[in-house]
Amino acid sequence: VLDRAQFEGEPRPLGRETYGGCIDSCGGKVLANILPQIKYGGVVAACGLAAGMPLSTTVAPFILRGVILSGVESALQPLERRLSAYGKFGPLLTTAKLDLVSGEERTVGLAQLPDLGEQMIKGNIRGRYVVDL
Repeated sequence: VLDRAQFEGEPRPLGRETYGGCIDSCGGKVLANILPQIKYGGVVAACGLAAGMPLSTTVAPFILRGVILSGVESALQPLERRLSAYGKFGPLLTTAKLDLVSGEERTVGLAQLPDLGEQMIKGNIRGRYVVDL
């Protein structure tokens, strides 16, 4: 897991081949900056839009390095396919691992949402939060 701040500058057409692949939950400039750093034949799975929908980049990583950009969509997957994935990966998600993304300190009430949203926009916090209604 890398801090998205290091990928928020202006993207270059190609960079040093640093990563074999990437799971990107940000999109936008973050995705545009990671693509030029993917090694030959690498794959980037895009699964989020936290940094925005626009993607300002070149075709250089795709043509010169054979980089593959693959979109990950889960909301409309058939139930049977979801159950198969849950059965396969569910046992790997121990309580300790789930606490990393939604432990007690990551449970907030509705009144805390404005401040939490402001902190998220500033990039001061990361991860997921559970809203206790």
